[in-house]
Amino acid sequence: MFGGGIAVVGKGSLGSLLLIAAAFTGAGVLARSNLLITLAVFRLSACIGARTWYQHASYFLAIMLYQISKHLPSQYEILALTGARTSVVLVNFGFWVGSLWGDRHHEGTLLASSGAFAVVWALALAVTGAWTWSRNRRWVVNVVAVFGAIHFYTQWFKQLGASPGSVLTAGLLALVFAVGLCALNAERAHERA
Repeated sequence: MFGGGIAVVGKGSLGSLLLIAAAFTGAGVLARSNLLITLAVFRLSACIGARTWYQHASYFLAIMLYQISKHLPSQYEILALTGARTSVVLVNFGFWVGSLWGDRHHEGTLLASSGAFAVVWALALAVTGAWTWSRNRRWVVNVVAVFGAIHFYTQWFKQLGASPGSVLTAGLLALVFAVGLCALNAERAHERA
């Protein structure tokens, strides 16, 4: 309610969004609340232009928060990690939107095609998945797997449409994918034990 009230009074201005992000961050740290930290990152993403053409700022935020988390006392480390993880999810949503419609400048000029987004996102997911798998960062591996599946099915239905055959095949592939991911997670958990 506080955030909504400030946004209405400030008419959605940058200053009001920054105030909300700062208040959520402060309250999140004081209360040690992952929910408030997540809300702060969402509000901050709006301040830095969370659109498909400006996602590099969210990458920077994720990396910065992850690096900060390494130097914090354990009771605050999880808050920084929560912020970094939220940023990773936001970045992937930006790529998903870009893979559907591309990105246009506010004047309508095409900056990047949907195909370019699709290819870059697929490569980023593959590289990130391999890197985090080798370091046993299962949370990121699972996020990559989920967004990899979203990306695969988005492109699948974008190219093939929703016919009975494509839907049935996609469903069978989803089952194979889920069983495989479950097995990989179980294997990694067993290795750590």
